[in-house]
Amino acid sequence: MVVKTILSKAKAIYKKKSKLAYSKDFHLSPQWTFQSERMKEDIASLSTAEGAIHAGQDAARYKLNHRHFLTLGVKATIKTSLAELKQIFMYLPAIKDSSFSLPITVNEDGYSNIFTCWHLYFWLRINDLLKPLKILDIGGGMGELARIFKIENSKIDYTIVDTPESLFFAYNFLESEDISCNYVPIQELKKLEGKEFDLVLNVGSFQEMDSVTIDSYLNFIQTKIKTKYFYSMNYSHNTADKKQVLSNKDDKWKCKFYLTNPPVINRYPSAEGTTWVEVLYERMK
Repeated sequence: MVVKTILSKAKAIYKKKSKLAYSKDFHLSPQWTFQSERMKEDIASLSTAEGAIHAGQDAARYKLNHRHFLTLGVKATIKTSLAELKQIFMYLPAIKDSSFSLPITVNEDGYSNIFTCWHLYFWLRINDLLKPLKILDIGGGMGELARIFKIENSKIDYTIVDTPESLFFAYNFLESEDISCNYVPIQELKKLEGKEFDLVLNVGSFQEMDSVTIDSYLNFIQTKIKTKYFYSMNYSHNTADKKQVLSNKDDKWKCKFYLTNPPVINRYPSAEGTTWVEVLYERMK
């Protein structure tokens, strides 16, 4: 798609989808209500797709993307994380952060903290455990994990579910690199009913939701769609919190992988004082 048309199309889609009402089972947290209102104001004033990408990646303005500026400490974290990733998975793919990403967050080798400590880790872990071709990403944010999956395998059918505001930024980010995904606002979740996926994943967003919303998503996954696997990485201050282990899941899930506090993830912003749980469940017939 021609870059000049990306922003205008993203705005047109957002204008339509932002008018949709949320269901009673979905509670937008006070933090995200505030962020969404702020994003709504900014979306109207953005003039380029690149400007939209940089706005969405500005952690000082939104919590959509926890990118850090390149201080000496962040540079050291990136270097350490890359070494840890190579030690854990025995290799690193050639992919780097996007050339459209906020320049002040990307080092001279093409890496950022969010790319190495977060998205690259998830891709390596999932790719190590299974090779999904149809993915549903709940809370996919800017689409940075989707970007890695699609670049590494263009045949993957990738669907992102998130707020209309988050999807606006994801659309600009991904379409700027000619990466096509399916964008589904939370308000239109029902459109996915009856669909089949190889993998449903949630990374770092169940931790921001209340139990009613989490249970609503879990019920949707268990009763409205079909999936072979569910992958989650979320944190909590309470090690028994359902946000980590989905305590209300039914008995058709079999745990295939479980790990607490992976060293690379512990370098992710805001990880201090929390317990991270990484888990892969297989859906049994």
